[in-house]
Amino acid sequence: MLHWVMCHITGGNPLGQFAIEHLQNEWKVYVRKPLDREVTDNYLLNITASDGIFTAKAVVEVKVLDANDNDPVCEKSIYSESVPEDSPAGRLILQVSATDADIRSNAQISYELQGAGSELFIIDSDTGELKTFQPLDREEQDEHRFRVRAVDGGGRYCEAEIHVTVEDINDNLPQFSSKSYSITVFENTETGTFVGKLLANDIDAGKELYSSLYFIFVL
Repeated sequence: MLHWVMCHITGGNPLGQFAIEHLQNEWKVYVRKPLDREVTDNYLLNITASDGIFTAKAVVEVKVLDANDNDPVCEKSIYSESVPEDSPAGRLILQVSATDADIRSNAQISYELQGAGSELFIIDSDTGELKTFQPLDREEQDEHRFRVRAVDGGGRYCEAEIHVTVEDINDNLPQFSSKSYSITVFENTETGTFVGKLLANDIDAGKELYSSLYFIFVL
C-alpha cells in the first residue's frame, strides 16, 4: 500500500519567497516573491517530506544570479578643478569615480566624456583620470563645462558635471593703444603741467593698466 507523501518548506524561507507545490506528479520548488541578489544571494531551504508516519529532510541550496538591475552611482554630481593655462597636454586634472551594486560584467564601469568642449580633454575609460588633451588658452575660454558618463557592462549609466577653470599666467605682452603719439605744448607751459596720457592694455587677467605720462619742462 502506497502512502501519499507531503512536502513542506520547514526552514530557510523566513520571508516566504519560495513555495513548494505538487505538479505533474512531482514536488517542485518555485519563486513566490521577487528576489534581490543585492539583499540575499543564497538561500538554504529545508524541505521536509512526510508520509504521515515517517519523515525525511533535505536541504536545497538556491543561488541567486545577478541581473543588471542597478544603475551606476557617480561619486559626485559636480566635479570642479582649476588648471593653469600653460599646462602641457596630458596633465592630470582630476579623477572621477562611480560604483555599481551589481557584480561581474554588470558592475564593470567605463568612463566617457560628453558635450561640447570635452574634445579638449581625455579620460581614461578604466580609471576615470581626466587629463588635458592639448594646452588651454584662458584668453580664448576661461572655463570649460561638459559631462562625464559612467557606463556599466549592461549599458546602464550615471552622469556628472565637470567644471574646469583655466587659471591665467602672464603670457601676453602689454600693448599700447597706439604705435605713436603726438603731443603739442606751448613754449610757456609751466613746469609740472599735465600734457598727455598714454594707454597700455594687457589681456592677461588683472593686468589691465592705464598709465599716465607727464612731460615736465624746465625753463
